Order: sequence, then C-alpha cells, then structure tokens
Amino acid sequence: AQNIKNPRAKRTKAIKQINRDVPIAITGTPFENHMTDIWSIVDFVMPGFLGNLNQFEMFFEDDLDSAVRLEKLITPLILRRRVKDVAKDLPERVDIPQPIIMTDEEAMLYEDSRQAEEPLDELKNMQLAKIQRLRTFCTHPCVYDSDYAVEDPSSISNKYQRLCEILEEIFEKGEKVVIFTSFKKMIDMLCNDIKQRYGVYVNYIDGSVPAKERQLTIDEFGTVVGAGALVLNPKAAGAGLNITCANHAIHYNLEWNPAVEDQASARVFRRGQEKTVFVHRLYYVDTIEEIINEKIQNKRILSDNAIIGNTGSTTDQEY
Repeated sequence: AQNIKNPRAKRTKAIKQINRDVPIAITGTPFENHMTDIWSIVDFVMPGFLGNLNQFEMFFEDDLDSAVRLEKLITPLILRRRVKDVAKDLPERVDIPQPIIMTDEEAMLYEDSRQAEEPLDELKNMQLAKIQRLRTFCTHPCVYDSDYAVEDPSSISNKYQRLCEILEEIFEKGEKVVIFTSFKKMIDMLCNDIKQRYGVYVNYIDGSVPAKERQLTIDEFGTVVGAGALVLNPKAAGAGLNITCANHAIHYNLEWNPAVEDQASARVFRRGQEKTVFVHRLYYVDTIEEIINEKIQNKRILSDNAIIGNTGSTTDQEY
C-alpha cells in the first residue's frame, strides 16, 4: 500500500490489474501529501467506492472540510492500530521544535540568495531546483556555496551552533544520537566536524551505502560504548532499520512529507527502546523552512481528521 499512493503512477495502475477477491492494504501512513493518496488505496481495496479519480478530485480537495467529510465514508473500512495502543512498553517521547533565527549576516546572505533565485511569494511557480537551493542554504552557507567555507562551521550558522549545543549535552551524558539530513554535503560536514570537535564515534548512511551494508553499520553503531552519532539520509535510512541504541533524533532539515519525518523518528522510538526519546526539529524562521514546517503541520491536521478508523469492536457500529 505504501507504493500505490500515486494514482497516476504506472506501478499503481499495474498493481490494480491484479485479480483479487478480498484485497487488504496495510500501511502506517495512508495519507502523506494529498487526499488522492487515500483515494488510490481505497480504490485498490474497493474499486469505485469513492468514484473515479476525476470525480473524487472534484468533491475532495486538500483541505480540512474535505478531510472531515471523507472520514465518515472510509472509517468503516479502516481497522486502525496505533503504536501507543499496542506497544505499552515504550518509554516517553519528547518532541522539541527548535525554531531558529538567522544571524544578521546569514539573513543578509539568505535574502540575497532568495532574490537571486525567485521571490518567495512566487512559491507556487518556483522551480523545484530553486526551492532546493534555498533549502540548501538553510542547512549551512558552506553547503550552499563553497565560497563560504570556514574552519568552524558553527561560526557562521546559528542552526549549526544550536546543533552543537544539543550534541554537547547528549555526549556529556554518554548517549547516542541519529541526525537526519537529506543533503550529501551536509552529511560530509557533520561526519568530519563531529568527529573532530567531540572525538566520538561517527558514521553515516545515505544512498551511496549499499542496502546490504546498512544493517552492518547499525550493528557497529550498537557496539559502541558511550557517546556516538549516526548521520542518516531519511530516504535511505528512514525505514526498516532498528536503531534503539540511540535515544536522540535530530531533524537537521525538514522534509515536505511528514510521513518521511515520522518514519525517520521511528528508527529510535520503537520496541526495544528503554530510554526516554528526544526528537528535535531544527528550522529557520522567516525562510523556506518555515513554509515547509507550516505545510507539514497542515498535512498532519488533514491526516488526523481523515484517518480515524475503528478498532473493530461493537462500539464502532454507529458508522
């Protein structure tokens, strides 16, 4: 089900050609980006139940009212189990948003970059590459442009400075952390600087690491005594890996898709975890990252209202 949310994808269309009598779709994230995610999964389970795609898009937009109306239709079809309902042994999880204000120099450089790329009020018409450039700047000026390279990355980036403050607290306790960022240059900077700055174990997983070697990296990380850090690309290491030897997760840059972020956090907050888990989300205010954060929160609201489901008990029969 995770792979058939795009109703227009060739893979989705091919899978829906499979003969089936009693189809069951299993996913932890039925809604990620658009209401059509839900339509596509339901269309596999009960073809025609929500009309065809064009009809659905006419009646259900990506807004709260549509989510509420859709929920009444699909809840009888959804048997839902939340982690908190079935994993009673999980420790506490603390989510810590970290809105950060740029330094005056950063803000000036960012504004120059923004004007050189496209005005933010033209976001809908902005090419993806230009949006990515602004996201890159928000990770670190050195990642955006090598001309900004400095010996100490924290000297010209308030976000990196805040990251160092968090890491120092973690390492002083002898605990481990996973850091998520989707930019290769940022992964390289983090690995090099953290090892040099703190003298702790550091490793990484991104798309360049073969899938069969990723678990070996996790296993090695688990054998490290005391403090350590693992820098991960959320797309390459955001699912399927158990990293409960760490109890801190830091999202250094935000993703457009809240499900990607949630799945990444779940690498440390899962069964087998014995310590309180701390999840930090770092983002710059008054930048493209704040827009991403707002969109993430809006998607969470839509998902919470559209996907409620039932427990399968007799109390759900009112639907």
